Amino acid sequence: MSEYVKTIGEYPNIDFVGNSPSKDKSLFLLEAPNIQPQNYLSEKLKQYKKVYTWNSRLYEEYKALGIDVVKLPNFPLFDNYYIPDTYVKFEDKIDGICLICRYREKQSSDFDISYKRIEVFESLEGITKHCYGKIPYCGDHYKGVIGDGNGTYPSSVDKLNMLAKYKFNLCFENAYHEMGSFDYITEKITDCFKARTVPVYYGCYNIQDRIPKELYIDFRDFRDFCSPDVLVEYMKSITKDQYIEMTEKAYEWEKENKLGDIEELKRILDND
Repeated sequence: MSEYVKTIGEYPNIDFVGNSPSKDKSLFLLEAPNIQPQNYLSEKLKQYKKVYTWNSRLYEEYKALGIDVVKLPNFPLFDNYYIPDTYVKFEDKIDGICLICRYREKQSSDFDISYKRIEVFESLEGITKHCYGKIPYCGDHYKGVIGDGNGTYPSSVDKLNMLAKYKFNLCFENAYHEMGSFDYITEKITDCFKARTVPVYYGCYNIQDRIPKELYIDFRDFRDFCSPDVLVEYMKSITKDQYIEMTEKAYEWEKENKLGDIEELKRILDND
């Protein structure tokens, strides 16, 4: 059972979805605003006893509106206790990039970037690229479903083992926005750290302030170039020694920092 499902069952006083506005319940703002925009309306937030958010900018905004809001230390990373089964040496990794995601159509939100995963993936040339998910996409690059055929939980062993096989992972969050994706760091990047795979990351607006920049490739440094060749050339320019140093530092950083620790989250929710 997913840790997310277990947590919902342990805290019936917390609404994790936004279906039960009530002064007897608190609202947990888990998804980014473009995924659950209805949960970010101030008139709805005021219907709850309390509101929990991982976003420090929204926290300040809600406080100013008189909403009883609690700032969480980080975005909660459910199922984050898994680790890969094996360590894949640099020489044994697939010299390419993988994409592991759910297929999403472009949304109306002006800060939705979930559709850009496939858009960027398809634009990359001159590099091996494989993609995985429950719904086939990207033609011959699609390699199937990870795990038992029913998909995987975030941070599952099956997912981590697949990530570990590749040198790079195209690692985009669902949103990018100066307000809506502030502090928005999900398992997508920390899973790469655990698998010792370099993430090509895009999403958290202030990622450079939360995670050392030398531990990942920031897609923002390449998105404004006319050609994706610049990104591919950069990935290919990383030497073996640079790659090993980068991934080992990222692995140790994740192990030490444990962003989104669920036990820490539960200690906060226990006081609701």
